Amino acid sequence: MAEPKRTIRFQFPVTPERVPQYINITLANHLNDDVVLDFGFLDPFCIPQSISSHGAEPSGVPVQPVVRVAMNVRVAEQLYQQLHQMLSERRRQRLPGVKHYPHQSPTNPIGGE
Repeated sequence: MAEPKRTIRFQFPVTPERVPQYINITLANHLNDDVVLDFGFLDPFCIPQSISSHGAEPSGVPVQPVVRVAMNVRVAEQLYQQLHQMLSERRRQRLPGVKHYPHQSPTNPIGGE
């Protein structure tokens, strides 16, 4: 007979030294049986304003790395489920004063897996 599933609630302490880091760029890859997530900050002033129609595309835009996180597939799946649930609820609520972005399918950037 299977044991019933137990729910354990975790609490992360909020302290002044744990200031969140702002990110606006993510990259997900896999390495063997792990998922590796890179989080970074792209300074909008570093994006080329115009690209010559005769020139080549820039080889890349510098991103400030913030953190790299590695996790097993089970934890990655839990993260996916938590994000999906939270974003779906946010979309349903349509909170006033909050910018709502249209739903986009995940993209696979060049070099991503």
